[in-house]
Amino acid sequence: MKDNKQYIDEIFQKYETIKKNKKHKIENKFIKMVAMVIIVIGATAGIVYASNIIYQKVWKEPQEYNFFEEIQVSEDDKKRSLTEQQAINKAKTILQNIGKSFGDVKSAELKKVNNKLEWYIMMDNQINIDIDAKTGKLSHFSDWGVDDTKVSSTMSKQNVEKVVNDMYLKLGYKQEEYELATLEKSLISDDANIWRADFCKKYDGIFNIYQCIRISVIPEANQLMMLTIFDYDFENNPIVITKEEATQIAKDKNAQLRESGKIQNIETKLDIRKMNEYVYLRELAKGGNYGSYRTEEIVRKVWVVEITYENEIFVDKDIYFVDCTTGEIIGGDSVK
Repeated sequence: MKDNKQYIDEIFQKYETIKKNKKHKIENKFIKMVAMVIIVIGATAGIVYASNIIYQKVWKEPQEYNFFEEIQVSEDDKKRSLTEQQAINKAKTILQNIGKSFGDVKSAELKKVNNKLEWYIMMDNQINIDIDAKTGKLSHFSDWGVDDTKVSSTMSKQNVEKVVNDMYLKLGYKQEEYELATLEKSLISDDANIWRADFCKKYDGIFNIYQCIRISVIPEANQLMMLTIFDYDFENNPIVITKEEATQIAKDKNAQLRESGKIQNIETKLDIRKMNEYVYLRELAKGGNYGSYRTEEIVRKVWVVEITYENEIFVDKDIYFVDCTTGEIIGGDSVK
């Protein structure tokens, strides 16, 4: 059976054939038929029509959830996860691959956070490792066996960059797969000596922070302190909505949600962001409804529209994520 997109593709193929072989009157009649089909299918399936291309809407309405109920690991969750011994074996292999020793296991606990199952394994040598309970892939690693505050900070940022680049390659990642996006020193304390580097995938000149290798090091000791993997699915969706259209969409939504404040500036830039429920919750709150809601973790290319207000006391911004393909507002944020 054909899906909606296949039907629409077939319609446009027939339209192109008619356009080449028939008269203008028939062509106009067919255009009307195409428009009617698109309206009917769009109303029932949730699509966006731009030029001769049909785009499926991406926004997923957030679902209400109970935090305390959600973090409970059920018997079904356990059946769908690696066993404790399987998780420990996976952790041993991962640590061996990154050149770290595996100590005696102090604890291994299966936890559910944000509806995701992970094994949290702690060892007696101050190494902790978190792995995906379904795939066995590394999520996070930390090694607190070396006190960074006891190592003098002597390297320039340029030399630290050489250290993290070498560390990235030693971990087995390909030079062309990820690029160094950010490099900054930790501000945990005045005497901290940990540098954090984010190596991210890049699409159309934009770093995707949701497909990223985060490395934290003590550069003078060439010591890997932490390694975190961000690996969300991402479809490099096309830019259909213009910057001006996205700005107007955000302004219209903001006018519905914000009743006070004088706009000082509006800045719109292309970026990659994860869908969130922020704007949806603001809409609920305006109607007097409150609760815990969460949408799906979908990563898209968006127009980030930052609306800054006049405020002499603090920074005041409302931020909207406008999907650059469908024009939907799929999330946002605020700075107060």
